[in-house]
Amino acid sequence: MRKIICLLIMSLFLAMIANAQEETTTEEIFSSIESAVKSFVGEEIPSPIGSLYGNEVVNIYLADETPIGYAITSEGIFTDFGKGEAEEPTINVYIENGNTIQSIMEAENPLDRFYELKAEGKIVIDPVGAGKTIKFFFTNIIGKIISWFT
Repeated sequence: MRKIICLLIMSLFLAMIANAQEETTTEEIFSSIESAVKSFVGEEIPSPIGSLYGNEVVNIYLADETPIGYAITSEGIFTDFGKGEAEEPTINVYIENGNTIQSIMEAENPLDRFYELKAEGKIVIDPVGAGKTIKFFFTNIIGKIISWFT
């Protein structure tokens, strides 16, 4: 009986450690994104992307739907970036893990790397609503064409 109780206590303890490590990982992912993105807050989004995605609320999640952070654009300007989730998102982005973000930031051509990871299923972009889905489909094609020339 004591062995069973000890195993249960050990299992609970290991579960708490795993959750703590997951939170740290989420913190680390957010920190790496924040350090790369924070300087762009207040900046205009380059055309044609800025004109198409000028008013968006983007939530970024791990694949298991753990929220990492959000980004907001308004009238073609990158206005806010923060930890957690924003209300009423227009786009949800799911990433496999922190290595996914790191490999984009370290890539010689980040746009190409982004499309590679997206094709591999390590990044999933989920526009909210039918209009956003159609718009995203067409801008995805344009983005691929642009990546050929960068």
